[in-house]
Amino acid sequence: MLLWSDGAGGTIFPQILGLAATFQPQLAREMTTAVRSQMLAIGARQGLAPVLDIARDPRWGRVEETFGEDPTLASHFGVAFIQGLQGESLAEGVLATGKHFIGHSASQGGLNCGPVHLGWRKFMKCLCPLSGCHPAGRSWQHDECVSRVRW
Repeated sequence: MLLWSDGAGGTIFPQILGLAATFQPQLAREMTTAVRSQMLAIGARQGLAPVLDIARDPRWGRVEETFGEDPTLASHFGVAFIQGLQGESLAEGVLATGKHFIGHSASQGGLNCGPVHLGWRKFMKCLCPLSGCHPAGRSWQHDECVSRVRW
């Protein structure tokens, strides 16, 4: 995610993969706290982030949108990102949208939107940081696929 603005007062932040390389989730919270204030200043109430896909195949063309290949790291950064964006209360925050579909990044041949072949073990252990993000993130929007999975 590279945030930018053509107008005065806009802020440029690093790609999420670069942010994750710091191994400091509090930086994600600080960044999205600043993003929240800027979004609220222009009347935006929903952020289409964070991307919680786990990047396991470098051929996949959206690796730079992720927090990397480690589900634990992605979960910690996802929680911090959501907390910063949503703040203490959604009445005064911006709704976070965790994306994309679970397993989306594990597509055959690294093709975006290609078929995904994985079993429950790999699904739960390697590709599902969403379960770690939800409790700390409180009420957040997510792609339709997540709500159809039977936990």
